[in-house]
Amino acid sequence: MKEGKTKLLVVSHAFAPYASGSAVLLANLLREYPGECMAIGGYSRYMKEDKSFTPPCPTVFLKPLKGKFFELAYAKFMNNNRWYVRRFIEKQVKKFRPDAILGAFPHSTFFIAAFEVARKMGLPFYAHMHDLWQENYPEGYYAKKLADQYEALILKNAARVYCMTSTQAEHYAKKYGIAPEILPHTIPQKDLQDLQYRPLTGQEKKVLFAGALSDVMNADALSVFSQAIRQLPDGTTVNFFTSASAEQLEKNGIDVSKLNLKWVSRAELEKELKTSAVLFAPLSHKNCSALEVKTVFSTKLLEYLVAGRPILLFAPADSFHTTSARKNDWAQVVDQDDPTALYKGLQELLQNEARCREVVDGAFREARERNAVIFARQLDEAVRKDSRR
Repeated sequence: MKEGKTKLLVVSHAFAPYASGSAVLLANLLREYPGECMAIGGYSRYMKEDKSFTPPCPTVFLKPLKGKFFELAYAKFMNNNRWYVRRFIEKQVKKFRPDAILGAFPHSTFFIAAFEVARKMGLPFYAHMHDLWQENYPEGYYAKKLADQYEALILKNAARVYCMTSTQAEHYAKKYGIAPEILPHTIPQKDLQDLQYRPLTGQEKKVLFAGALSDVMNADALSVFSQAIRQLPDGTTVNFFTSASAEQLEKNGIDVSKLNLKWVSRAELEKELKTSAVLFAPLSHKNCSALEVKTVFSTKLLEYLVAGRPILLFAPADSFHTTSARKNDWAQVVDQDDPTALYKGLQELLQNEARCREVVDGAFREARERNAVIFARQLDEAVRKDSRR
């Protein structure tokens, strides 16, 4: 066994303070990591910086030179020059001297480069699969070519493959004959200290959605939602917290006429969650990667689970979201792709206080099972074990 603290290097294109699903789930986990860790992050002009979202560990970013031209050219340059990413990672490995490297997918270039550096330098590589890879890209895309070339190579040769859900692990076990482990979306210990049902005190009722617009993961579900809320009575506000513009939403068939549309920081969102009547969590029914929908877990649900207000889940019946929610009763589930059925689900939570309490109790059970301390310690033990093999 390794003596002293373990040292883990995390490579993820998305990392705090840039707000994204991957950045949040890594921050939650690494804040509780008992060893030492540092991170390498990337840049995207589509990621918003949130100054209240502080990195959980020392972090270096591979950023473009200042100027719009370099920002626009960044992704293409990195895709075509993976040697540059490898060299950057190698430099940090020599400085930090980690016991293992954890590469977070999605983002093919950073993920592949992290694997290549780990193999070159004789370090255990952990593949942390936030999403599916090969199944999520259509033929002809550069990312699909990379997936076809590298997915099997990396997952079969990684020291450990970590999946976010049991269905995702089952998928890769069947596909490659490997034995993935579960390292799920987790919730920091501090967020589990004050779990309480929060009854509404004001007259106005607010329905809340928070998250990014995705044409393959939630756009069609949000379109159905925009139809369902037309029937809501006066005095009900629908807050739609996203970085997408009204024009982008309308292009995806989402009626914005009844939406209070804006982007808020994580700190502002926390306050809004606690005073909303219903927290809406959508997942695509139609224009999606069916396997991704079946295996994914939404990062935004972590904040929903501890808010003390009921969740309305709109997702296909065979998705992990739906099966998990029904197991612990952490959400009111609507699995019919129909605005009338969705409206009825909304009304159930807007009018039935007893049901709201049941759903919140279930959400708290789910939240406690995702305590980041538990999984951060498991990760630390894995690094400790693998570094002395």
